[in-house]
Amino acid sequence: MGEDLELPSVIHGKGDMNIRALAALLKRDYKNVYQDVKFLEAIGIVITAKNGLSVPWERIVADIRFAA
Repeated sequence: MGEDLELPSVIHGKGDMNIRALAALLKRDYKNVYQDVKFLEAIGIVITAKNGLSVPWERIVADIRFAA
């Protein structure tokens, strides 16, 4: 999960774009960016709409709990 943490910031800053454009901008493999976007979409950080990907949040706060 390392590079996918950069994705929300880039999408938020650049506005709506598709995965192919995002991969080109980041100079990363499309398949890897696709997988990262799908993960971030599943947890509600990235939103996919007709006009492309978006991150409408100004701030994301995470509460991570580890098993004992």
